[in-house]
Amino acid sequence: MAETIDARAAADERRAEKVGEHWATYAREGEGRRTDERLEWNQWTPVREAIDQRISGSGSRNVVGHLADCLRQPVPRVLSLGCGSGSLDRDLLEQGVCEEVVGVDISQGALDTARRLAGDLPISYVRLDMESEPLPRRFPVAFCMTTLHHINDLGSFLANVHASLDEEGLFALYEYVGPSRFQWTPRQIRLAGDIYSLLPPRYRFNHLPRLTEYELRRPDISGMIGVDPSEAVRSGEMMQVVERYFERLERREVGGGVLFPLLTGIVANFDEEDALDREFIDLAMRLDEALTGAGVMPSCFNFELYRRRPEPPGGTREERLEAERAGLVRRQEERIVELNRELEEAEEVNRPLVEEFARLQRENLALSLAVEESLEANAALKDDRWFRALRWVSGLVRRGDGPRVTVPAARPRGVIGTDTRLPMPVSVEDRPRSALVRAVERYARESARGSVLLWALWLEASFGRSDSALLLGVEPGTAWACVESGACGRAALGRVERAGDIVIEWPSEDGGAGPFDVVVWTPRPGEPAGAALSIEGLLAEGGRLVRLSVPPGDGGSTVPRGFVLTEEAWLTARPNVHAVEAHHRDSDPRMAQAVAALGLYVECVLAGCGLGGPGLHVEVFERGEPRAGASRDPAAVDDIAVLQEMELGRLERRLAESYEAREHLRKLCADASAAVAANESTIDYLERERSILKSRGPWKYPWWVAFRLRERKGGR
Repeated sequence: MAETIDARAAADERRAEKVGEHWATYAREGEGRRTDERLEWNQWTPVREAIDQRISGSGSRNVVGHLADCLRQPVPRVLSLGCGSGSLDRDLLEQGVCEEVVGVDISQGALDTARRLAGDLPISYVRLDMESEPLPRRFPVAFCMTTLHHINDLGSFLANVHASLDEEGLFALYEYVGPSRFQWTPRQIRLAGDIYSLLPPRYRFNHLPRLTEYELRRPDISGMIGVDPSEAVRSGEMMQVVERYFERLERREVGGGVLFPLLTGIVANFDEEDALDREFIDLAMRLDEALTGAGVMPSCFNFELYRRRPEPPGGTREERLEAERAGLVRRQEERIVELNRELEEAEEVNRPLVEEFARLQRENLALSLAVEESLEANAALKDDRWFRALRWVSGLVRRGDGPRVTVPAARPRGVIGTDTRLPMPVSVEDRPRSALVRAVERYARESARGSVLLWALWLEASFGRSDSALLLGVEPGTAWACVESGACGRAALGRVERAGDIVIEWPSEDGGAGPFDVVVWTPRPGEPAGAALSIEGLLAEGGRLVRLSVPPGDGGSTVPRGFVLTEEAWLTARPNVHAVEAHHRDSDPRMAQAVAALGLYVECVLAGCGLGGPGLHVEVFERGEPRAGASRDPAAVDDIAVLQEMELGRLERRLAESYEAREHLRKLCADASAAVAANESTIDYLERERSILKSRGPWKYPWWVAFRLRERKGGR
């Protein structure tokens, strides 16, 4: 039992040391970093001002200023949890939140930096592990600035904070509350990844891993644990634990569900003085803010203010489960570290075999070329007529003589992994893009100025461009816009009679007779339900009916404003695709097109969520078989224990593959060595053959053979 406790303590000490070293390095690098070396998503000035606006109501008053407003008067002391290099602590004093600050952190290096920068200010610092060691006592306010999401044992930490506060003490948080280990949800990956795919390559250099990434994806869990095992360890579940110890007084949602995964590491590539760069990020901010405000996208960052509950919830079933869960996550984390170490050792053993195999392959290639040259040289000697006769008479070289040329087998694909950290030479056209991104890019690139049919872009993204479309119950200019935007080859307008019959109003020629690939129908009040049967008869084989339903309370409008922007509305919309392109075509045409396409993309997404107008319900039916239109994203795995268990399985498979690869590499090296020996033997044989061919002449054979050969050679 004592050994188990000692092993546990040693593992905790190693983890604390790794976390402390990481944040000490971060503090040193942050102190020396230039102002233009922005890494974090919120270091773009308009983004930071928008965050301050959402928290305090003013773009010039940050989270500390809002805390001062909440407190109304300075307090004697504030406990700064996870203070790092102390920038928050100095701000607390500067904005009059308190008279004294006590900062605690696990990183001695970060605290050394904080002490140096604090100078003579009334700030003291204590180095301790906040999950296991008691905090200083009796503070009216404790402030946690992006620290709680680094805590695994939430129960112990929050009980510790609870004990450190006065009876009516306040607990203020500005925290990342998004998915644990930054394992973004499918919706986040889809939206942020779509916007990322619009960016020209020069904007995709990530300054954190220092490589160009051509696709936005979830961070690697093993890599995160290897750098900082505390990063977002249980961020997705921590707030429900907080509310067991504290009563919530205020919550301000900041957002970041799209911007955080999109801009982290690449925000330094944007120039705040460049109009196109500002417009691009403004559009992404607009989407992020709208989706967060409507509850479509959960906020990734929150400011929350809590009051201490009278008694901590000790001894409850929830507390026991919390302790067990923290232990499970910790054990998984340790096993991931151990498997990564074993994997590194296995790859270290495999590396000389890989190098030896590569050397043997190069040697075999050179020998194979030498064999080919020898064969060609000998073939030229054997091509003379008298040598052909000589071979026939003397049997110098018979078919099948000599060793065969042996070429080692090619290395099976997948046995030896390649280094995927290096940027691949991917062209702009090859980058991963969703169907909606391709549709808006096509419109921004090809379409003339006119109305934008957002539902048509949705249709194109879902099913591809249509040759023909029939539009029922929509405004007359829509048919022209449908063709002009390239959404379909030809379009017709029609109406539904009371009897359920379909009357084609335009064009009156044969072009409006159908059949149609797509029928778009906006039902009017009082239209018969049987109209769907008449519509089905106008659909081509495999054609689709798109039914647009305007929600009640829209004033009886039959024009789905959420999905249709008229020409006038489009020309005044922000941004205007063609105006943007015309203004910036000479300076940066690729970014101008990206901004134009992003403007359309944002309009489409907001309209699809009912945020670009009154909202709209879209149903898509295939002829003869009604079915739902767009499939929903699969449920995201947001349980960190399940995610880490999946990572453990992946690492165990990689380790087994590494062991198998070692045996296979040994066999490949043996085969390659045998091939080298065989090729060397072949070259020796061919050199002896060439020597014999050059040294033997007709006079070495009977006189009648020599006479005959000379006679033939002289007659040529």
